[in-house]
Amino acid sequence: MKWTNIREICPNRWVLVEALATQSNNQKRTIDEMSLIAEYGNPIHAWSSYRKFHSSDPAREIYVFYTGNEFIELIELPSPETRKRQSRSYFKVPSTNE
Repeated sequence: MKWTNIREICPNRWVLVEALATQSNNQKRTIDEMSLIAEYGNPIHAWSSYRKFHSSDPAREIYVFYTGNEFIELIELPSPETRKRQSRSYFKVPSTNE
């Protein structure tokens, strides 16, 4: 299903979706196909469901979006583990033996 379809089905609602087909380009992630898992009137309920889904299967690409937004944009960030490795190398303390 496309984002435009979800917006038509659930206007001005919070939705929990799973990304089925995606692509990444220049640190931007585009969802080409998604499935609607649930819809909510309250964002707190949507995020509560997200946490349950994510904790049961973290490999699934689950998102919460508001259908009042015409477009969705996802910015890719390095994982926390990658950021730790990068910060260690960027902030390396020089050895006193050098």
